[in-house]
Amino acid sequence: MGKKKRGIVFSLAVAMACALAAIGFASCSDGKAGDAGAGTGPVWIKTGEMHYDESGGLLGSYAYELDSQGNVVKITLASPNEGIYATTTEYSDFTPEGYPQTTVQTLEGGTAVQTNTDKTTYTIEDGHAVVSKTEREGGFDTAESAFTYHANGRIESRTDRSDAGGLMTLSTITYDENGFPLQGRNEAAFGETGIPTIVEGTYEWSVGDGGMPTDCTVTLSNGNASTTVAHYRIQCDDHGNIIQVISDQGKVISEYEYAQIDNPSMAAWLFANCRAL
Repeated sequence: MGKKKRGIVFSLAVAMACALAAIGFASCSDGKAGDAGAGTGPVWIKTGEMHYDESGGLLGSYAYELDSQGNVVKITLASPNEGIYATTTEYSDFTPEGYPQTTVQTLEGGTAVQTNTDKTTYTIEDGHAVVSKTEREGGFDTAESAFTYHANGRIESRTDRSDAGGLMTLSTITYDENGFPLQGRNEAAFGETGIPTIVEGTYEWSVGDGGMPTDCTVTLSNGNASTTVAHYRIQCDDHGNIIQVISDQGKVISEYEYAQIDNPSMAAWLFANCRAL
């Protein structure tokens, strides 16, 4: 049987990564479990990822530590030279649904170390977060996220607003009922009256008979300034998790590893069903 085309529009990778990183999940499952949105397993949660430039040089790596329900309790981000830049983010004080209420982030650069503590509150409906609000202790940074959901319980959209040191950002991403990204937009400006920088992206996926992505064409636009188009081959494991993203030149630009979670929290189940590059 041949491949079928699935037209997908979706945010630039950076906007999506930032949106998901606020909770700490960015992985995908085979879609066989928990279609009613009951937080049932098994699901596959990301435990590691590595990203490379077109010449094969390492750009950065992420390592994720999970608890028994698939909640991410720690993320370590490292550059090729950890002495120059490294970030550790620890999540704790989880709600019964699996959403972290306390986040401690440690940034290291050279001999400098900075630690920030964020407190997040959630509005929960039917086990799903519909709004989350985050404030940084001792600072002026704030963030708010809003979620909507499909009838099958999976995430339909996420909108993130933040004010970090005067940098105002607004990112939106939407998904179809199978977890494929549909549309995204990232807007950033300094202060409420600043001229915004807007980046939008579209992804067109080729999907095989088993529902697994095989190829992806990415189009990114930065207002009227520039548009770039890139095509990637996608390699998945037997569960539909993306394990490699490969350029047309045959270079692996991203690699991912996962752990199977048999009894996930609601939050872990929700974010495991979002496919991400």
